[in-house]
Amino acid sequence: MNPQVKSNEYLMNPISCDALFSPEECQAIQNNAPLTLLGEGAINAGAEKGFAIEKKFRETTCYGVQKTPENAWISQRIMGLMKEINQNYYHFQIQFLSLVQLLEYTKDSFYSWHTDTGPGLNSTRKLSCIIFLTKPSEYQGGKLLIQPGHFDLAYN
Repeated sequence: MNPQVKSNEYLMNPISCDALFSPEECQAIQNNAPLTLLGEGAINAGAEKGFAIEKKFRETTCYGVQKTPENAWISQRIMGLMKEINQNYYHFQIQFLSLVQLLEYTKDSFYSWHTDTGPGLNSTRKLSCIIFLTKPSEYQGGKLLIQPGHFDLAYN
C-alpha cells in the first residue's frame, strides 16, 4: 500500500491579520496583564549548548502572561485566531499551545534574523504569532521582516 502524502502549499506563507485587539485592549495588556518575568531573551544555541543568552543575536526581555480568570480573554482571542488559521491554511495536528509571552523591546533592543524552529524544544513548534501592542507612532524602528525565500513582508 502506498499512502498519498498531501503537500502543504501554505507552509512557508505567513498570514497577516489586522486588529485582533483594539487599541484600548492593547493598552490594557501592556498595563494590567499579570506578567511573570522569564528573563532575557534566549536563543536556541544548538544541541550541545541548549538555550543561551547571546546578546549579539538577541536583546529583549521576555515575560509570560499569567493565566488568570481576569486575563483569560487574551489567550482565548489569540488561540482562537491561531486555531482558525491552522484549520483553514496549515492543517497541523496541534497538541498544545505554549504560554503567551510578551516581549519588551527598548531602545537598541533587537532580534537578529532567525527561524522559529530548530533542534530540541523548538523542533515541535509549528505556529508563531506576533502582535504589536504599541502604536507605530509611539516608537521608531521595530520593523519585523518576514522573508521565507520567495516572500518579502515588512511590518511595524
